[in-house]
Amino acid sequence: MTVRLAFAGDSENRQLEHFGHAQEFVVYDLEDTAATLVETRPIDAFCAAGPRGDDALAATTNLLSDCHIVISAAAGPCVQDALAKSGLVTLEYEGTIDEALAQLIARGFGRRYAPGSTRATVNVGSGS
Repeated sequence: MTVRLAFAGDSENRQLEHFGHAQEFVVYDLEDTAATLVETRPIDAFCAAGPRGDDALAATTNLLSDCHIVISAAAGPCVQDALAKSGLVTLEYEGTIDEALAQLIARGFGRRYAPGSTRATVNVGSGS
């Protein structure tokens, strides 16, 4: 089974960012022990949207609707709730996109996660 992951980060420096500060999401498909880059999706940073914050969050949630899991350095409770209402699981990881992918693969995440779950079953840990 393929699990689609969206990483809140920068495709160039590969560092994971806080969900609200991300200006793009790097999307991968994870299947068993292999990850394939799907695309990079630019967005309006949620925290920079000011009074339009709710609109920006709704637009980002819609943009990620084909994903199963959103991974960022941090995501506040309102973001986690909005994503959960859309069926998305959030994971927090401090480090790079590559480190997070390696941890997920090493822990068998592609084999153990069942899309539609309300919780992830693998502790990603930290790159630090």
